[in-house]
Amino acid sequence: MPLKKLKTTDPQIKLPAVEVIADKRRFSDGIVTLDLLNVPSPHVDEILVPFVPSDGIVYVADGLTRDFGPWRRPTIDERTFVRHFKQLGLDIRIVLPGHGPPALQTDLEQYWRLIREPVMRFASLALLLKCLPNDLCSVIRNQKERIMKSLWLIAGAVLAFTCSIRLFAQSQSSQSPVLPGDSKVKVKDGKTTVRDKSKPVRKAIEEWYARNMEAFEAKDVAAIMALRTDDFHTITLDDKVNTRADMETRTIRFLERIDHFILQDNQIGTIEVEGDLASADVTQKTVRMQRFPDGTLHKVEAGAVQRETWRKTAEGWKLYRVDNIRDGGVLVDDKPYKPNG
Repeated sequence: MPLKKLKTTDPQIKLPAVEVIADKRRFSDGIVTLDLLNVPSPHVDEILVPFVPSDGIVYVADGLTRDFGPWRRPTIDERTFVRHFKQLGLDIRIVLPGHGPPALQTDLEQYWRLIREPVMRFASLALLLKCLPNDLCSVIRNQKERIMKSLWLIAGAVLAFTCSIRLFAQSQSSQSPVLPGDSKVKVKDGKTTVRDKSKPVRKAIEEWYARNMEAFEAKDVAAIMALRTDDFHTITLDDKVNTRADMETRTIRFLERIDHFILQDNQIGTIEVEGDLASADVTQKTVRMQRFPDGTLHKVEAGAVQRETWRKTAEGWKLYRVDNIRDGGVLVDDKPYKPNG
């Protein structure tokens, strides 16, 4: 029954005091200790996770399930949970989800590996067996070698068939052949051009963003600035230039107000490469719990589209310049933010 209705129909009812748990609340009866952890989650605005330190047991409700793997990448909920558990350094040995069987520490490590790997991998047979019924698992274990040979034969047949179709189509249309790997030769008007189809720059920029987001989640200013060139700068729409030192100071002040990030999302547009520079429009969105000057904690959602330019250095790609910044607006507690309102 809604609280408002209770108050209206029977004002004599005394509701229990509500305790706000900002970070952690510990309970103990002298034998068992239970921690209630306030864990960030995009699934709901707020969630408390019970954790028993002595047994390493944590209950995560809908935060995690065990049907993960190359056929289903970890969701935003799962990424947030696992990263937060890593940051807290919890000795988790058993995870109790709201749906499905319990997960062990090895499953969490597998989550972590899948989260950190930028490229999807094939599932190991051992991981696949965990998610199948016991009777089917026993059959597969007994026939593991035969099944793996069959899978390799099927994969080889599909690859050979695909290559045959491509070569036939190219011969019919007088297209240039595909070289081994991800290189392609194109001959036009007597001029030969070799193109790298593996998109190495995009992969490198995506890996850069993965490291950048991890540094922001860890509030590691040194790691953030290490991903930027010595002459890194930003240019506002009114042509004001912010130097690397300016941006480092601004980053420190920004992170001081952040309690934790709920979501960091970056969509990289078409990448244009010229010499040692690569540029793209990047659509950014962050959702975080942030403290305002009066000390109150609020959910802040902000977005922007900006032009970012990276430079290839001896240490890899680094952010060199940000300009053409288009603000996407700000929501505070899911309502439009009006600074002067």
